[in-house]
Amino acid sequence: MIVAVMAIIAVDSQLILAHPVGYHAVVIKNYAMSKIIQAENWPIRDCQLKFDSTSARNMCIRAVARSKKDYLLCKQISDSTNLNACIRDVAREIQDVSLCKHINDEWQHGLCVVGIARDAQDTRLCQSLTGQSREYCFSEVAEATSDLKLCDESGGYKSGCIDTIKKKTRDVNEKKITKDVAIEIAKRRLQKESFANDIDFGKFTVHFREKTNDYVVDFACKGCNEIFPGLWSGGYSVAVDANTGNIKEGGFGPYKR
Repeated sequence: MIVAVMAIIAVDSQLILAHPVGYHAVVIKNYAMSKIIQAENWPIRDCQLKFDSTSARNMCIRAVARSKKDYLLCKQISDSTNLNACIRDVAREIQDVSLCKHINDEWQHGLCVVGIARDAQDTRLCQSLTGQSREYCFSEVAEATSDLKLCDESGGYKSGCIDTIKKKTRDVNEKKITKDVAIEIAKRRLQKESFANDIDFGKFTVHFREKTNDYVVDFACKGCNEIFPGLWSGGYSVAVDANTGNIKEGGFGPYKR
């Protein structure tokens, strides 16, 4: 059970809803956020020059630090929340658990180790933690590996750990349509539309929605930019039922973010 980290940040006197970790199908409704996302390719000084908001500058520095894989850049961040998150980002990006020691907050330090342990599927890293962090670590690795036995080490997370793995296994068994087949179904559907020439069929993302048991295939429009990995500034979406392969009505597009 991955905790979806939602960040509310102030940019240009507006509230922006940043994306939850691991989920791309979120609508970014303000251009200022797309500028922060683009910051990965900027010199660090541009974060100070291009943003008036302190929170936006901190988010910008965080993006640059992760891109450059340099945790020392995180030290330019003025608030502890983004500072800790920045170090976690870099540590996870380069899979270096030793960087987690630079986080003073105990729970945030634990999250840093947990993220790397989950990616590496390595319970030995969990052994270095104590209390709730250790339990959470085992539950995350268990879910990443679909190993029910590891849920026994997850304490208060055990029930959720078992339920998540069983549901994931059940979903896999129940899906009659694979992701690749769903992509082809969506592509063939859009190729019949009058706006087919406006679609870049080589640029797409696909994700599975558990609640509705379908795949959402998201194609970029020609000339549209990627404002976040797998998130287009404009495009066309198709929902394909995972059991029947039928196209669900509505939502073809075009849309703009």
